[in-house]
Amino acid sequence: MRDIRSFIVDIILVNFIILSLSNCASREIKTDILISSSSEIKPRWLRGRLSPNQYRGIATGKNTEEDGLNDAYHDAVRKVIEEVGIKVNAVFERGRIEKGSVLNINVESRTRAETQGFIQGAKVVDTYIEKYKRTKPITYYYNAYVLVEIPEGEIERARERIRKYNQGIIKEARKLWAEAEKKEKFSPYNALLDYRSIKEMLSDVDIAEAKTLSIRAGNKIDYLEMMEDPMIQLLSLRGNISIIQEVEFTDEYGKPKGEFSVDVGDYLRIKIDIIDDGYLYIISYDKEGKQARLLFPNGIERDNYVVKGVKVYPESTCFVAEAPPGYNTVFVIVSKEKIPIPTFTKDFIPLANEDVWKIIGALRRTKFDIMNAEIYIRE
Repeated sequence: MRDIRSFIVDIILVNFIILSLSNCASREIKTDILISSSSEIKPRWLRGRLSPNQYRGIATGKNTEEDGLNDAYHDAVRKVIEEVGIKVNAVFERGRIEKGSVLNINVESRTRAETQGFIQGAKVVDTYIEKYKRTKPITYYYNAYVLVEIPEGEIERARERIRKYNQGIIKEARKLWAEAEKKEKFSPYNALLDYRSIKEMLSDVDIAEAKTLSIRAGNKIDYLEMMEDPMIQLLSLRGNISIIQEVEFTDEYGKPKGEFSVDVGDYLRIKIDIIDDGYLYIISYDKEGKQARLLFPNGIERDNYVVKGVKVYPESTCFVAEAPPGYNTVFVIVSKEKIPIPTFTKDFIPLANEDVWKIIGALRRTKFDIMNAEIYIRE
């Protein structure tokens, strides 16, 4: 029995030593000191339960008092939005937060220019700020607290406003859907744009009907993208950064042609002025034969990483104007990342519709610039 009691006493002593060391360590790493606050006594609303129509916003570790108040204000607004329980994009004014300031919270739609009142009559009723000094290293930061109060019954009224707002978006989407269906036969490209707009309109509407319509729009988009001539889509594609400054056709020696027509069998090169490094792709599209070709990179010049400046491409070879005669569109693309292209088999690569769609999809996922020019091939 004596041995067991000794063993228990040893365990208690070890735990006491560990606890003492832990307490010492916690005192040693406590380096933050409260040096000032906006009131001598902390407001009661900082802790505990609030009234059903009150919301507490908190922001800690901010560089300035203004940043702390603004972020605490935004935190309170976020809690109000969560209380409404409907997915929305909310916008509200930034600015100095003072007692009695009115919350200006609106619903924002990416497909509508106007906004409408979301929470009405909400006010900031109190604020509290603490300034701390951190000794290791010596820095200062602010903790800010904001108390927001909304009129009784406003949450239910806000839910009803959002419900009507979302129903309005669904009504617009249905109307656009009817127009898109009419366009499918004679203008599939414009129908495709409409279905994309519908999907975008409904992306923030958290209602079953909207989700169903969005899924149907997605199916339409997939179908039309496979059926549509991808070169039309490539023609309407716009870059999301500025890299290409100028594109000019030259003869085989790099001399500007000064005209946009050539004979079958003529040699061509392209002078390109770019202001940033990237990966260069040159695609031609024969409108008569409806054939797309990747001219650069090619089987001879495979390295398509280019640096900023004015240069003639390809560097060691030329393009050949081939039959059939007619108008050709040449696309010059510079992207910040490599995009997928078929395996090289010859000087140029014929592109199937599937290949072009893959290129378009890759460009949409990266930063790129695109410029096109027309050239006429004579017999």
